[in-house]
Amino acid sequence: MPASDLGFNIWGVISSVLGTIALTPVFIGWLKPRLPTSLITGVVEIYKETQDIFITALRDGLITDADELHHFKDNLLELMTCTTNSATIDLDRLRAEVYAIKTWRQDVAKWWRGLSGRIWILQEKLNSMRADLAQRTSNERLKLAAQYKKRGTSDGKLEASGKAAAHIRSRLRLP
Repeated sequence: MPASDLGFNIWGVISSVLGTIALTPVFIGWLKPRLPTSLITGVVEIYKETQDIFITALRDGLITDADELHHFKDNLLELMTCTTNSATIDLDRLRAEVYAIKTWRQDVAKWWRGLSGRIWILQEKLNSMRADLAQRTSNERLKLAAQYKKRGTSDGKLEASGKAAAHIRSRLRLP
């Protein structure tokens, strides 16, 4: 083997090692936000916000249409009453798995087995419910504001929003 070939082989090994060392922090930076322990906090916050929006909408009487009440009952009331396959049960199961993680190695192993994917799916489900609810309450508030202006009342009270909303509020023990 000529001496020039040996120099090129040594340079190849050195550059490969340096490249691997340089890419390790980039890979860790890419991986860390995708680990289950990093993802769970965002999902818990989205869950709490979705519950708050739902409770506020019910308390303010913003869900009145029967079809939409049925839709939100199927999607959001499950959130509040912990029925089968609800977001609450899914979140509790995921939290139990994530909170059991003690080491970085366990975190990576759970990520590799798909725990982060399951968290992501729940997050998308909650985001979808939250977006639907926010759109609905926004539209309903606009309608109520238009009714208020049209009536010209100054007492600040708008009429109750129907028997269905009252029934749901009573089930959740809201004022």
